[in-house]
Amino acid sequence: MRSVEMRYVLTVFATAILIAGAVLAITLLADPLWYLKGNVFSGVNYQFNERHSKAYVFQKNSDAYDCVIFGSSTGSLINGTKIHGHTCFNLSFAHGNAREFATYANFVERHQKNIRLVVVSIDPYTLVDRKLDDRSPPFVQRLDRHPPSMLSSYLALDTLLFSLKGLTGERQTGIYYRSDFTAAIHPKSPTYEPEETLGGEFRKEFHHDPTDAFSDRNFVSFQQMRRLFPDAHFVGVAPPIAAHYVGFLRLSKNLNDLLEVKHRLARLFDRFYDFSLPSYVTKNPANTYDGAHYDLHWYDHVVASINGEANALSLPVHELSLDRYRSIFLATADDFITESAIRLD
Repeated sequence: MRSVEMRYVLTVFATAILIAGAVLAITLLADPLWYLKGNVFSGVNYQFNERHSKAYVFQKNSDAYDCVIFGSSTGSLINGTKIHGHTCFNLSFAHGNAREFATYANFVERHQKNIRLVVVSIDPYTLVDRKLDDRSPPFVQRLDRHPPSMLSSYLALDTLLFSLKGLTGERQTGIYYRSDFTAAIHPKSPTYEPEETLGGEFRKEFHHDPTDAFSDRNFVSFQQMRRLFPDAHFVGVAPPIAAHYVGFLRLSKNLNDLLEVKHRLARLFDRFYDFSLPSYVTKNPANTYDGAHYDLHWYDHVVASINGEANALSLPVHELSLDRYRSIFLATADDFITESAIRLD
């Protein structure tokens, strides 16, 4: 009887080892957390727990960087390799906000104190008058030098399911990472179809309601970042966003408040460029798949401004008085509302 029981135990154990080995083989091949070199099967790496993977990849080679880019997924499309005179790491991740930027700035400072350039890409939702969530992984919040082990991370069910999708090519839209860990947009992503009348898609696309108030309540996060890197040059960016978004905010009477908040925010930076001004880029839905993420070559204009080059697609807010900034922006928004005939209802 004992012999039968022992064979049963050994069989269960062997089966468990085989299953774990198969799971590990699949997840290592896809490598969604970038413990190795990403997806070696296709070279296409879709977003999966970027808060974990970005921190891990930075930590592995932190001494190499003197520049960090913070932002959400829109910020991830800024190609740091094109920024002159610096070696930049892009620490942007989906739905990132100011509170999380400060948490990651602490993490960066723990590993690399010689940061000379900080770029912060700031979406409007992070300036809404509300408390922001911090979804940073525990090892980032604790400033640990050692993240969770690869074995424990890659035997998890959610990692396996995501890896299977990545290896089969099931997902073919949105942002992905290339083998050099720079972000790109999948060519099969759809074309943005903006609403002519304000509706339920607004919150889904831009992560806040059009009637939400804006304020400086979360400026403390940016102030914390400056204190961490007192010798760094700080550049702020308001990334391109659909002209329809701007138009609906204008019709909702909230655009003026957002502009005032951004003008005050610009004082916390050495330079601040606003690319959300309605332009031939942001008026054309063909340039974006969702109204917030634009084709990669448009972000080269953002890089040009970071490099100190003149650019007609942005406003240098740090150089403008509030009245001048507001008059230019509001006039452009009003022109768009007239030509597009968008309306609230």
